[in-house]
Amino acid sequence: MKTIYVSGHKNPDMDCTVASHAYAYLKNQIDPDNTYIPIRCGALNDQTKAAFKKADCPSPALYRELIPTVGDIARKDYISLPSNAPILDALELLYTRNISFIPVFNFDGFDGTVSINEVSAYLVRQSSTGRPVYSFSSENIPEVLPGQFIVRGTGATFDAPIMTGAMPFDIYLKRMKRLEQKPILVVGNRRKILEHAVNNQLPAIIITGVEDSAELDTDFSSFQGSVYLSGTDSAESIRLLRLSVPVHTIVNRNQPRVGKDESFEDVKRQLMSSEFRGLPVFDDEEFYGIVTRRRFIEKPVKDLILVDHNEIHQSVPGAKEANIVEIIDHHRFGAEKTNTPIYIASKPVGSSSTIVYQHFRMNFEDIPRHIAILLQSGIISDTVYLKSPTTTEEDVRALKELSILSGLDSETYATEMFSQLKALKERNPKDVVLGDFKTYHQFNKDVGIGQVEVMNLEEASEMISNFHEALKAVSRDKQLDWTMLLITDVMKEHSVLVSSGYTPAEKKLIYSSMDEHSFDLPHILSRKKQLLPEVLRVLEEISS
Repeated sequence: MKTIYVSGHKNPDMDCTVASHAYAYLKNQIDPDNTYIPIRCGALNDQTKAAFKKADCPSPALYRELIPTVGDIARKDYISLPSNAPILDALELLYTRNISFIPVFNFDGFDGTVSINEVSAYLVRQSSTGRPVYSFSSENIPEVLPGQFIVRGTGATFDAPIMTGAMPFDIYLKRMKRLEQKPILVVGNRRKILEHAVNNQLPAIIITGVEDSAELDTDFSSFQGSVYLSGTDSAESIRLLRLSVPVHTIVNRNQPRVGKDESFEDVKRQLMSSEFRGLPVFDDEEFYGIVTRRRFIEKPVKDLILVDHNEIHQSVPGAKEANIVEIIDHHRFGAEKTNTPIYIASKPVGSSSTIVYQHFRMNFEDIPRHIAILLQSGIISDTVYLKSPTTTEEDVRALKELSILSGLDSETYATEMFSQLKALKERNPKDVVLGDFKTYHQFNKDVGIGQVEVMNLEEASEMISNFHEALKAVSRDKQLDWTMLLITDVMKEHSVLVSSGYTPAEKKLIYSSMDEHSFDLPHILSRKKQLLPEVLRVLEEISS
């Protein structure tokens, strides 16, 4: 199953956001073998927030960039161990499964990791220090040591060194006195030594060289520890006892953790420059999976559907590295070449929401009320309630049916929607410019055009100088030759164009000048269909 992201353009407006959400919903219905996630790559305006609130559904998640992350390569089918598992289990898994490390879990969740490094260090410590003391678990002994209990002690866990009883009784007594802590005793059927062990209440006795407990004539009735009849010799019993120790005693709890949304490249550098064979991956505080060095051999590529745009530079940062699998759009086409054929639905209609609505009908899928509200919102917004010159009969028909499905009268809803427009004086001029901003590269010039909708143009005339300065700042920041802001009165179908001061182009515009850097545009509503063709005509003329 693949994860496929569905995204609108930068500086998301109503149409691209609701269309992305609705199209992802549709794709999840008709293609259950994949998961489609709607995303946005910028802040939402108040109108769009209100539409999602009215539809009673969450807006798409914010993605500042769409780059390969650790989550894309993390293994979720990892092999793990409980913290009380014997070290032998870890050693066998590391060797037989050829894995780099194993996550270990206790009752509270993730405890740490164990790799061949921790196992090796454990074995080396046994040989390089004095007599080691081990943390034993009675439950683990039969897991690693063939045989059976003939007495089950009261202590489930205990710390003890290991001592063998393969010696005369007097020497055994001398050796026992030297120990600071009672040992677990590995011994054959030596009656005196066994009786001493019982009388001194050693924590456990491992008896070797005896096939049947009936051979023993030692009374264990008063013994509080465990007595285990080993099915192997003393040397092997001691070796396996050491490996019965619970794995939590050697886990690495200081290993760095990485988040699933961290950059693939950043974590690759971190891991390759460290001593670790792999790293645990978390989703906030919840364990998500693991990554090993082998997972970084091939860089993952994300699948992406472009909605309401088709040019990579208008898309979410990182889209250039993504695999574009579909395009749903109603703008002029300037898409880059793809490596394989892809599905493209591009129509000269007034809204991408109309195209998404038509895809529901093409696939005979019902449109639930919350999706109908969102698509209705997109069409009303992008066609300025069917007043924009981009409006087609297809938009009209779609809006009519969506109104029936949503139960919202479109005219009433449009009035409500446009009444939510904030006064320009309440907003930062630069934020207004960038709120719905698109860039174009034509005739060796880089141009940016923002658009903002208002309820009246009177306040716009008072702020033209502020917008002019904001446009110049945006030109510098984005290294653009010419930047403009189209301020549109959606009810009176009238706009004002403010320019950054690109004099050679401004002189050739057909519009009436209001002052040095602003123009009057009666009956102009559409940036795409009305303003952009004039801008391109001017650029072509000054380039020749």
